[in-house]
Amino acid sequence: MIITTSRPYFAPYPEFFFKAHLDSDLFKKAGIELRPVNPHSPVYPQLWGNFIPDLTAFDLLFNCGPKARDILLVNKCDFDNLAKL
Repeated sequence: MIITTSRPYFAPYPEFFFKAHLDSDLFKKAGIELRPVNPHSPVYPQLWGNFIPDLTAFDLLFNCGPKARDILLVNKCDFDNLAKL
């Protein structure tokens, strides 16, 4: 089944993964524009050494405790506005 749409599809993957694992020709034939979403890691205090990005949510939780929620909310991606592009 091919779904046609005039809206873009925001692939929830970094661009390198997107190019290697998604067949963009299939999307193009269906009239779907692929757009990668490159999530940004929030910067937060880590206990030991320099900051290491892209670790798990557990690292954020264990390093920041209850403040982890606030850090995530400040850095969240606004998917509602992305869909309007």
